[in-house]
Amino acid sequence: MVKKITKTARNKEQKTPPDMSSAVIKVENPKNVHNLYTSEFSGMNPTKLKIYLMTAMKGLFYFKSLFFEEIRRRDLKIGGDCQTRKLSVANKEWELKYSKESSVPEETQKNIRSFVLENLKSCKLVNFMTDCVEAQIQGVSFFENIFKPEGSYVFIDSVNYIPNHLLCFDDLKNEYRHLLPQKIDTNILRTLGWNSLDQRIKLDGLAADPLDPFKKIEVHSLDGNAQNGIMNGCIDSLIWAFLFKNYGLKDWSIYVERFAIPSIVAKFPPLMSKADKRLLEEAVQNFGHLFRAVIPDGATLDFTGDNDKANSQKVFESYTHYWDNAISIRLLGQTLTSEMGKNGSFAAAQVHNEVRRDLMVTDMLLVKEAVNELVKKVIILNFGKQIEYPEFSFEEEEDIDYKLKRSEIARNLMLAGYRVIQEDIEEEFDWRVEKANTPGAAPDANPGSTEDPENNYIKNFIEDYWNGLHR
Repeated sequence: MVKKITKTARNKEQKTPPDMSSAVIKVENPKNVHNLYTSEFSGMNPTKLKIYLMTAMKGLFYFKSLFFEEIRRRDLKIGGDCQTRKLSVANKEWELKYSKESSVPEETQKNIRSFVLENLKSCKLVNFMTDCVEAQIQGVSFFENIFKPEGSYVFIDSVNYIPNHLLCFDDLKNEYRHLLPQKIDTNILRTLGWNSLDQRIKLDGLAADPLDPFKKIEVHSLDGNAQNGIMNGCIDSLIWAFLFKNYGLKDWSIYVERFAIPSIVAKFPPLMSKADKRLLEEAVQNFGHLFRAVIPDGATLDFTGDNDKANSQKVFESYTHYWDNAISIRLLGQTLTSEMGKNGSFAAAQVHNEVRRDLMVTDMLLVKEAVNELVKKVIILNFGKQIEYPEFSFEEEEDIDYKLKRSEIARNLMLAGYRVIQEDIEEEFDWRVEKANTPGAAPDANPGSTEDPENNYIKNFIEDYWNGLHR
């Protein structure tokens, strides 16, 4: 347990507000939703999709959000790329600390920091971070904070992600609200949302009042500028891509069903008896299962198929591949980290990886802002408003190329007459650096090697670097 801070601790008489320790938003299964999954989503077309998007634009996310969740379950590419995007921040190292120039006493820093870290461990931080990245996909992520009082302190009990199909947006008040439990009914919402004459959906009697600011955290996508957050992100692009890709997959399935197994044409002479005709008909019907047939004398079986089958197959394959690449580019910014084509190069892979890293950095900024908001709420509830708050941030990760460039910069500085301090080198490269036994002599990179030094890049680099240190 954290030590008591005399000057900034909350008064022991102060209690948690009644609604802070219980969930206000009830996450329940929608009513009358069976028809959506059995027929409406399966028979999706541009007309229905337009209604879903228009309803979302009016402030009701129900149909659009449920349809997108179904897409993620059906389409392996979209589901996999969404998972890759979300999990990119899950394994990153992070830290919580005050700035070096902080005026907060060290003892206070230590106690507040340890208290916040204890809270972050109890709130399933990894889940929270990945759900924050979900905002980059769906446009907005909404969380409800549940707190629990323990003695004179208030701890985080959980941070609940609220599915977007339960949210509404009031554009006049610029605020998000959640549907009342009794209104989470597909039939009721369809009547309200599909009225094309209204410019917005009236939320009175449909949605609850907004949550207390301490009870909620809103995370908004950096992709898009719409006031209504659900219109941002890449969700609309992915829905349209799925729809058109699905058309191609259906046609491909029909083609395979019709032409993968050749059609069978039975021929019989005009004077064949009815019994022989029945025998021939049964032989044709059973051939696909048995791959053998007994036919009357005089009858023949001919097999017909697509003579241009290879080219026809490539048309469907290239069509599907086009949409898969488009999905990867929209979600991940590139394609090489999700699939390796026939042709590739290290340089191309590096470029694609840089693009992926740019998206990952923006996701980390989004997570950083959300976690710091949560940290600030916890501190204010327990210690009151502070002059300065500890900051959650991800630790920087530099790749080998980055460190190589930095080492070349250090070497050039020394060649120009400047001295690079040993402590700075150790901090920059995370290496322990010691002076060589013989001044100006670099350690042998490969003792006993007879290889030409000009062909040994690593050896030359180490020699130049160490010689530069002693000039």
